[in-house]
Amino acid sequence: MMRVVAVCELTVLGLVLVLVVPNARAFAASDAATSARVSAEPASARPGDRVVVHLDGWSPGTVTVGVCGNDARRGAQDCALVGDQSVAVRNPGTTLVDLTLVQPPAPCPCVIRALTPSLSYVTTSPIELVGVPVAPVVGPAPAAAVEVDSGVRVHAAVVEAPVPGWQVFGGTGNRVLAVTIDNGSADALEDLRVVAAVGRGRGSGEPLPSRAVRRIGAGVHRTVRIPFTVSAPFYGDYTVAGTVYGLPTATAFHADLDNDPWAAELLLPIALLVLAETLRVRDRRARRREAAADAAVAATPIAAIPLAPLTTIITEPVDLFADASDAPLLATATTTTGMDA
Repeated sequence: MMRVVAVCELTVLGLVLVLVVPNARAFAASDAATSARVSAEPASARPGDRVVVHLDGWSPGTVTVGVCGNDARRGAQDCALVGDQSVAVRNPGTTLVDLTLVQPPAPCPCVIRALTPSLSYVTTSPIELVGVPVAPVVGPAPAAAVEVDSGVRVHAAVVEAPVPGWQVFGGTGNRVLAVTIDNGSADALEDLRVVAAVGRGRGSGEPLPSRAVRRIGAGVHRTVRIPFTVSAPFYGDYTVAGTVYGLPTATAFHADLDNDPWAAELLLPIALLVLAETLRVRDRRARRREAAADAAVAATPIAAIPLAPLTTIITEPVDLFADASDAPLLATATTTTGMDA
């Protein structure tokens, strides 16, 4: 019985370690702090060259880096979204990203831009793009113009994948992010990019594959589907947060999903019952073997032990007439016996 209790305690402890420890970071992660920095090496290159982007001091989560012209003053309007790269930052140290430089739609001064999916933090670092024209920086449109409804709507939802995976046991789960872009404006939308990440909160998580949308005509809506996998252990509530770049104003979106690993909840007590029953059967068999051995010993008759002959006990000859004084007595006894006869 003590062995069964010990096994149960170890099993529960193992589940706690598996389910809680790997997700401690996810619960504690938040958007990047204001100390986050971005830089590129080398600081001068041509479009098409590859540079190494350094992300320093960013909180764990997804960060997207890309090339922008016009000092990125107008946001996504100045950036080459088709060349953006998304990376998962694991720790606040230094994260390196290989980035292929794409000529931005606006003239230089050019920068490397880094931002979170929720747009809660955006920072830039200057870079010289050799061969790209330079022009005075143009500021963003007046606030009143920004508030005008562009007629573009973005809707996001998470749906089940054709092959769900092992999610009922708390293993990896497959989902599909469906982002619908409804272009209700009078102009076509071109060179859009959908970037997203999945995690416990909107500011952290694993990056999803980004999708580029070349063109959405006026009055047309298009749904972009991005399959993704949630890593194990998959349980509880999650959020997919992302941004559609290339719209008149970069638009953030989010969608919620959850998973209830009901099979794992049943598997644990079943496994404990099977283990306890196995130990009980093993103990019963051991007791039966011991009882059979005791019965066999009790049924065996005790063998008679033969007495050894006297000759085997007396190992040395004995001289009965060693004392001469005893001889007359023996003779007298013999004579007396003969007279009686």
